[in-house]
Amino acid sequence: FKLSSLEELYEKILNPEVTTASKFDEKYFASPVSANVITAEEIEASGALNVPEVLRLAPGLIVRQKTNGNYDVHIRGNDNIPSGQTLFYSENSLTLVMIDERPVYNHFQGGTFWETLPVNLENIDRIEIIYGPSSALYGPNAVSGVIHIITKREEVNGVKSHIKTQMGVAGSKEIQANVAMGRDQFTARITANYQELMRFQDEYFVFNNYLDTVTQGRYIPSDSISFFAPQTRDKFPNPGRSSQRMGANLYLYYEQADDAGISFSSGIQKSEIQSIFFDTREFSLTGRESFSAYSNLKYYYKGINFNASYHLGEQNLALGYPGYQFLYGNFHTTLEYLHEWKGLKILPGINYQYVFYDDQRYLPEDQTGIFNGRQDLANTAIFLRLDYTLLNKLRLTAAGRWEWFKYPKEDYYSYQFTASYPIDDNSNVRAIYSKANRGPFMWDYHVNFSQNTQYGDINLLTNYNKNPDLKLLEMQMFELGFRSHLSKNVTADASFFYNVTTNYNLPQGTLYQMGPYNYTLDVKKENLPLQSEQMGISLTLETLVMKHFHAKLFGSLQQTNLDKVSSYYDLNDTLVVIVKNDSKIHKSTPSFTGGFTIKYRGDSKFSANTDVYFISNQNVFTYDGMKTVRAKAIVNLKVGYKFWKQHQVFINGRNLFYNNDYEFIFADQVGSEFLIGLSFKWGKQDE
Repeated sequence: FKLSSLEELYEKILNPEVTTASKFDEKYFASPVSANVITAEEIEASGALNVPEVLRLAPGLIVRQKTNGNYDVHIRGNDNIPSGQTLFYSENSLTLVMIDERPVYNHFQGGTFWETLPVNLENIDRIEIIYGPSSALYGPNAVSGVIHIITKREEVNGVKSHIKTQMGVAGSKEIQANVAMGRDQFTARITANYQELMRFQDEYFVFNNYLDTVTQGRYIPSDSISFFAPQTRDKFPNPGRSSQRMGANLYLYYEQADDAGISFSSGIQKSEIQSIFFDTREFSLTGRESFSAYSNLKYYYKGINFNASYHLGEQNLALGYPGYQFLYGNFHTTLEYLHEWKGLKILPGINYQYVFYDDQRYLPEDQTGIFNGRQDLANTAIFLRLDYTLLNKLRLTAAGRWEWFKYPKEDYYSYQFTASYPIDDNSNVRAIYSKANRGPFMWDYHVNFSQNTQYGDINLLTNYNKNPDLKLLEMQMFELGFRSHLSKNVTADASFFYNVTTNYNLPQGTLYQMGPYNYTLDVKKENLPLQSEQMGISLTLETLVMKHFHAKLFGSLQQTNLDKVSSYYDLNDTLVVIVKNDSKIHKSTPSFTGGFTIKYRGDSKFSANTDVYFISNQNVFTYDGMKTVRAKAIVNLKVGYKFWKQHQVFINGRNLFYNNDYEFIFADQVGSEFLIGLSFKWGKQDE
């Protein structure tokens, strides 16, 4: 960075800008909630191949690779609750992911399909992570927190471009390209990306099914899976490929003044992956294809902020299995106004969201689908946030949101109260109490189909029915935090958190015998008395040494207790530890995650970055019994050399020491990636 002093560099690296915490720009050190910022420089130096891998640079993130480049991501855990169900219910449906204020989570059953994000890593300015319930500011699904991807919006005079490409020894390849053009108050940016990653193994995990009644479940070579299920060519058209994705984006900015302007972005993406999502009772992996386009408009003027986005696409969530292909769309808009009166910041706003899924056009006349036609969801909300500093010391904030849905009919309220106080010029403490609710998903409120399954001579007809009265999951959290500049170039951030989550749900069924070998099972989702109580601590230390070395050390330790536990947990008490009669320790969420990064970027042409991510043991209870996923450390290294001006050649090693242990139950082994790449930059570049 071209800065005037070393102190200014310390400030830029150790105290970056953050917007997501309060919905206006402020320094990270002043943020009233637990937050973390991953900057563009950290992303580029890390060598990460996608957004989930970047998130391993932040504390409190549980990031597990399912297949090469396809990840499961959770903030602080609370995942796979209740255990013992299909892997479909292990998806993270508690975290809101946004790109430039545009929500990008999946409305089918929550979570984020990371491969469908069209954004380039090279075009990300920063990723802001907010921990804890945040629905009062951002609406449903900001339950465990928010991951906000903010794209670059730098001023450009003339033309500026960046092309980066790399290839791996195992056949993986990637190319990213950005071109920015600007003059006076107008800037335009075009980006494009393509990535193909190969699997680390040529095997599929096959569950015990009607074609294989002897084994308990095992890995089978890809050329033999046709013996265990029909139509495997349709289900796995490219067995050796883990993922293939491509995307393109257009960004337009017009800044009329510092507090007035308009921005527009639009893009398309196409992707195909093999990962764990649906349990088909044949294979743990299924194929998924997506094609979508989006547009996003933002207008701001003297405190007024208007945002509207539309996303339209088609998806096949389980290749080769009829009934899982949809046309879908969602519209999201927010209008808010930030007004300051005698030191009090007042932010009122209104929000509306509409979602539809349609499976009818993809169904043959003699077949039924999951929804059997076009179904929709909608919600409207009003919200208010107040921010005031008392006696120039004690900062108090209060936010509330009232939300009403098409389904369920019940209204929901979320809130957030914070207090932060500077002990001295270098340290402050904070306290947060908040509540958030999850949004409705199509699978919960519109599922309506029947499925025949053959188990030897027994025929089972399962009828899945919707439940329009299903209550939405809710979380309440209390947190204490502390930040300090231990010295001018060393910062520390610690937090203690406690949260309670209720209104979990589970498919409940009633079995009827219709004949000697025929049974009917009627199923619909019901709320459970089960609740989770999580307690944990998180610590981050960060330093910049002699302006050349930037280091960060972080770790999070947690324990999750399950109260009001139903009897199905008694099937296998080796999974959990009994705390009292009706309370158990949940062990599917790893008790510890952490890591460190060390980055060197000196005055010479040489640069290097190494990072380590560690995740502890997990005992995962599935319908096939209790499985253990062993603790694992992943070591990465990227080394670069500028051979001319800003042009660079680099070597990128992912999982450097080839720790090929599984990171997710029934998933692929995780091998090593060794890539060599080139980065070309033209135009005026920051140094």
